[in-house]
Parts: sequence; structure tokens; C-alpha cells
Amino acid sequence: MAVSITSPNIPSENHIFSAIDVEPFSGTTNKAARLISERVIRVDQARQVENPDSRLILEQIENFPLLAVVAEASHGQGSFDAPRFGACFWEVTTFDPVWQFQQSTPDKTELFGACCRMGLRNVSRSQ
Repeated sequence: MAVSITSPNIPSENHIFSAIDVEPFSGTTNKAARLISERVIRVDQARQVENPDSRLILEQIENFPLLAVVAEASHGQGSFDAPRFGACFWEVTTFDPVWQFQQSTPDKTELFGACCRMGLRNVSRSQ
């Protein structure tokens, strides 16, 4: 979450903005306390336009290439073995604890559209 105070005025080239990073801390009470105790970070606004994908980055980073330049994801997040170890819930005759309900992305907007899959838990690759 971010709280932002903006202005319609164009900032000067040497404009600095301030931020308090409480992302590493969990819980709303802890985050609220950290807003009081953590140090204020001062960030050069002009450098923010150099960030990939318009990200707001509060720390100085090296000029490394984007991950997409040096790596390739061939599948995204998911299971390569879903055809072998997955099923639709109507294909499973007993809801043994070995089965785990899974949710996915629906093909179209509908009630419970992506809640039909199940997968086997802790399946050894040697099976």
C-alpha cells in the first residue's frame, strides 16, 4: 500500500521526495508503529523516470538488465505435470486428504469459473 500526496505542479529537476518503507513489516499495528520509528528516505524524483515499468524504487539500484533480458519463463506459475496429477473435482470419487483443491484463471467471467481443479499432494516424481 502507498499513501501519496501529489501536486499539479511540474517538479524541478532537483526535486526530492520523502518516503517511509514499512513493506518488510507485517501487520497493520506493527506497520503503524514503524511509520513513527523508521527513518525517512529521501529520493531523487528525476531518477524515478529511469526505473523499468514506472516502478517507484526507494533505494539506489545498480544498472542491471531486466530479468526478462537474461532469463526466460517457459510456463509461468503452474504445474507442468497437471495432466498426469490433476483432475476436475467431478472425476474424483472420494475426497481423500491426498487431493488438494486448486484455483486457476477462468476462460470467462462466471461464478466459481476457475474452481474445478484438484491436484494430488506430495506426489513423488518416480511414480
